[in-house]
Amino acid sequence: MASVTIDKIIKRYGKIQTVHGIDLDIKDKEFIVLVGPSGCGKSTILRMVAGLEEISGGTISIGDRVVNDIPPKDRNVAMVFQNYALYPHMSVYENMGFALKLQKRSPSEIDKLVREASEILGLNALLERKPAAMSGGQRQRVSMGRAIVRHAEVFLFDEPLSNLDAQLRTQMRIEIKKLHMRMGTTTLYVTHDQVEAMTLADRIVILKDGHIMQVGSPIEVYENPVNKFVASFIGNPPMNIFPARVKSSGNGLVVEINQLRLPVPEKPGHQLKAGTEVLIGVRPDDISIASDDDGLPNEWKFEGKVLLAETLGGESLLDISIGGTEFVAEIEGRYLPKPGEKMAYAFNLKHLHAFDPSTEKTIY
Repeated sequence: MASVTIDKIIKRYGKIQTVHGIDLDIKDKEFIVLVGPSGCGKSTILRMVAGLEEISGGTISIGDRVVNDIPPKDRNVAMVFQNYALYPHMSVYENMGFALKLQKRSPSEIDKLVREASEILGLNALLERKPAAMSGGQRQRVSMGRAIVRHAEVFLFDEPLSNLDAQLRTQMRIEIKKLHMRMGTTTLYVTHDQVEAMTLADRIVILKDGHIMQVGSPIEVYENPVNKFVASFIGNPPMNIFPARVKSSGNGLVVEINQLRLPVPEKPGHQLKAGTEVLIGVRPDDISIASDDDGLPNEWKFEGKVLLAETLGGESLLDISIGGTEFVAEIEGRYLPKPGEKMAYAFNLKHLHAFDPSTEKTIY
């Protein structure tokens, strides 16, 4: 296995620059996910690591070897594509062994490696099938098997689950995580789906417009986003964010959103000042139906009205109006209030977020 070092890489298409001096160190056996909206540069970075895109500036190293000028076939990486990229006229066995055949491996070695990979991925019963006779999930497992047999130092995944339905995506996420736990291969994974990123990654790299916004563990980027973009991109449903004004009160500071006044818990090093405008963020899962045993102070509880309720089974999403402001709240799903119903809601203000309106950087 190997580490991957990306040092100030740049990608230009003519006069248009799409990747702006990216730095990233990927440790041996680490699972890194690149995530961001369409056009942020994540697939371009992956393809530069694979050698499928020319690097306009900077260096990429795999282990101790700079690979900028090394052809893709000699980089010892294996790539799993979004569209499976299987040969339709070949069986599963032939697809998985084709790269080994090109390397002039012996038939006995090819057979051993293919059958080892098929055992790992549960493909033993499908080895004689052609791709047309398989489901999307089965084809993606074959594509992964083709990567496994090569015993590459680095696995590269380019949105491998985007063509699958929701249930299959969940199943394949689990398969990919189990595969990484079993093999420990250094992995770089690209997706636009932040749920995939949160569930798969050791560390997430959040990209916007060819720049890295933040790198951290899933819980780090969820609880401590460095700016408004990260805060709103990570988390489903997205964070509630509103313009607000900071004011002084007898017990410290409050933030005023329309008629709603939220107390600001004391936090070392915060940059909130009375009389300033801010953007205030509250995650939907930090708004709950108030109760006597929720452990939250009464001054963090406010009456609100349900505008819309959607059940997702285990949880429900409520559009609620509190003090003239509409919030999304995520609550336990077995109780579904009716539209128009009024009740008290509790804000967990220990997880309050605030952003500078001009720079959008986190200030609380």
